Amino acid sequence: MATTNPRSSPVTRHYAKLGRLAALAAAVTIGYGILQGTSIRIERISVGCRGLPQTAWGLTILQVSDLHADSSLKMARKVAEALAPVSARLMVMTGDFGVAGRSAQSAIAGARLLAGSVKRGVPVYAVEGESDSAEIMAGIEGAGVKVLDNRAVPIVAGFWLVGRNPYDGGHATLRDILQTLPSGSEFILASHSPEVMLEEGSARAKLVLAGHTHGGQIRLPFVQPTMLLTRLGPSYFAGLYRYGDSYLYINRGLGTTMIPLRLYSPPEITLFTLWARQ
Repeated sequence: MATTNPRSSPVTRHYAKLGRLAALAAAVTIGYGILQGTSIRIERISVGCRGLPQTAWGLTILQVSDLHADSSLKMARKVAEALAPVSARLMVMTGDFGVAGRSAQSAIAGARLLAGSVKRGVPVYAVEGESDSAEIMAGIEGAGVKVLDNRAVPIVAGFWLVGRNPYDGGHATLRDILQTLPSGSEFILASHSPEVMLEEGSARAKLVLAGHTHGGQIRLPFVQPTMLLTRLGPSYFAGLYRYGDSYLYINRGLGTTMIPLRLYSPPEITLFTLWARQ
């Protein structure tokens, strides 16, 4: 009497084939994610601002964010190499230089590589991210980076850069910081999280620079990511947004957290050019 090998049945062969295809698809996806996670893009963004002081017309600003440097500093070196030929008036680093619970020295070394790669004489500013300790920020400042810990600095006449740090445990509010500006001053605002837009006074900024979201880090094409950990909602995950009378830019960042992959959210360096809009 003939017996049938269950492994050779059409149904079994069909599911085995599906399993092999699924494994292949997973391997391709992981490989693509690893590749995309190190493929840095330079995004050039032109922002038209109403009421922009003439002194700030054509102002160019570099932004980097969320380096999450590890001990190899491989990504930091790639970013530094990409930054070296880019010209700008100033650079702003919007936090998360390290990884919470890991060595501060990697974060400090990574941030110093980035700060040291810009052209001579270009000032570099930084704000603290949620993964950054006091040790990290002190080490960065020791390398000549100006840490804006809830304070403002003039960039050009009548135009300021305001740094907001909600993680310092203090009682300063954005409104408090803005009250220190000379009357009639205009400003751009830098903060690690785009949630700064929920604070009173943020809408007065000509441009708000933020990071934190990683652009979703791993997402599907044409689909909004859902795990962003901000109160702004899934519509605000990466890129330039009109927010009231201001503009918000959410940088996708450079490093990764938890999983060393990026999918449809490549790391970025951003170069802004400001111009006056009627």
